[in-house]
Amino acid sequence: VMTYPYSVTLYGMRDQLVEVLLDMHGDGKTSYPIEHVGKVAGMLKTVVFSAIQDTVVAAAKAMEWLRAAAKVVAEGNLPVKWVSPVGMIVVQNYWKTTSKVISVSTGGMRYRPRVSFQQEGEVKVSKQAAGVAPNFVHSCDASHLMYTVLSCCEKGVTDFHMIHDSYGTHARNAATLATTLREQFIHIYGAGDVLANFHEQLKSQVVGLPDLAESIPPPPVPDTFDLSLVLDSKYFFA
Repeated sequence: VMTYPYSVTLYGMRDQLVEVLLDMHGDGKTSYPIEHVGKVAGMLKTVVFSAIQDTVVAAAKAMEWLRAAAKVVAEGNLPVKWVSPVGMIVVQNYWKTTSKVISVSTGGMRYRPRVSFQQEGEVKVSKQAAGVAPNFVHSCDASHLMYTVLSCCEKGVTDFHMIHDSYGTHARNAATLATTLREQFIHIYGAGDVLANFHEQLKSQVVGLPDLAESIPPPPVPDTFDLSLVLDSKYFFA
């Protein structure tokens, strides 16, 4: 489920489920023959994928829109660029690759590995589309982390333990960090529609290509959720 925002495919989800099911089988938690693990994972992947889309509808729509918008820009052989909430310029540029076999001799042995090379100047459309959702989310997460740390420092909290989107500090400062985390979430996402901003930035990149600009689909309409309610949320994960 957690890999869904990072553009996991059905095949990738199946592979993950196979690993889990094998562990369960080894612990004696399954009753079917081990040779059926692949079939069970194949059935479950579709169920899990559908359940996610039915449960987090808005997130699924946002991700699909990001992919569709990036694909249009990439089909114009252009990179995807945007400015993160903290003001950092992000450039996503996945090039097509080619490969060739090279001959290497070492220790009296000859090897012929295949090495991949980027073909700069030709964008890989599928990779651009698949990568934009996780990269965009990461840029927003990074901005949230930076705003949170800066605000905490202003409040006298200067010791942190951060791993990507997991936040930690000393126990006596945990309440301050928790409150600040929520405040900065509202600061970022209450200041404007991040998807609408992303849409405008994409259109500005193709301003000289009107047909391409018109092909970029409009972003999903934001919901009416009151962000201030986040301040009262007992459990909050960014």
